[in-house]
Parts: sequence; structure tokens; C-alpha cells
Amino acid sequence: QTCALPISARGPAWKVPAWRRVAGTIVTFHFVCATWVFFRCSTLAQARDVYRVLFDGTTGAGNITPAIVTAIAAGLAVQFLPEDWLPRIQTRFVLLPPVAQAMALLLVAVAVRHVSGSAVAPFIYFAF
Repeated sequence: QTCALPISARGPAWKVPAWRRVAGTIVTFHFVCATWVFFRCSTLAQARDVYRVLFDGTTGAGNITPAIVTAIAAGLAVQFLPEDWLPRIQTRFVLLPPVAQAMALLLVAVAVRHVSGSAVAPFIYFAF
């Protein structure tokens, strides 16, 4: 008589291969981005126009600033950091002298200010 264990009972020794995690992240990212079009467009005709422009083969990025590219790159890079990156950074931050901590916090504040816009964005669900 055999007893099959469910996937959740296989324990920490059972892991998903790295290539599948990367592929899953890429597929999920693109699926979410593709479906956001329907939330932003008020009609299906507008969504069709967006997809037509996306796939017509032309290039252009006049509305993408270096700050946006940096934020996107940082967001993608964070996906591939080790799982214990935050506790390690916290430990190192606590060991810094107070002046260095103040400088680090100032740099974070300047980075957030640089990336943020000057106007308040409308709440997305008010568009429906």
C-alpha cells in the first residue's frame, strides 16, 4: 500500500527549479501588465487601440523619464534578491554610526522625492 504525500508535505527539500521561478515571474509580470490595459481604458475599442500600438513594430518612449526607468529596473532587480536581504540590511544599518544612518535616510528621502510626482494621483477605482 502506497501513501502519496501532497506537495505541501514534501518539506523544504522540495524546491521549484530556478528557471521555473524566473519564467513564472516573467509570465506573471507580463500577464498583469497586459490586463491592466482593460482597467485603464474606458472602452474595448481603446484597449484594442493600445494593443495595436504595442504590436505595430514602432518604437518610441517620449513619456518615459530616466526616473521611471530606474524605478522599473529597481523593482525588477528586487525580485531576484535573496530571501534574507532585508534582515541583513537592517543588521548592517543598525551597526552604522548615527551620522551614516542619517545620510542613508537622507539619500532614501531624496530618491523617493525624485521618483514621486508633484500631483496627487486619482484613486483608480473612481474611474469606473
